[in-house]
Amino acid sequence: MNTIRKNTGEHREVSSYLGIPLIGSLPMDPMISVLGDEGRIEEYRADFLLEIAYMLEQLEKAERRQDR
Repeated sequence: MNTIRKNTGEHREVSSYLGIPLIGSLPMDPMISVLGDEGRIEEYRADFLLEIAYMLEQLEKAERRQDR
């Protein structure tokens, strides 16, 4: 079962059919689908999330310093 397809524009068709606005879409790594289908999702490596988490931590620290 291929749950993640290349950008076919189907999301636009579905939102139009349902009469709801499409506010955005996110690209997905097809490996998420592959590993999920194989029951091995815990093997997915999302190293880019570590960088995002670090940036969020830095923002939080900066906000705390401003609140003092």
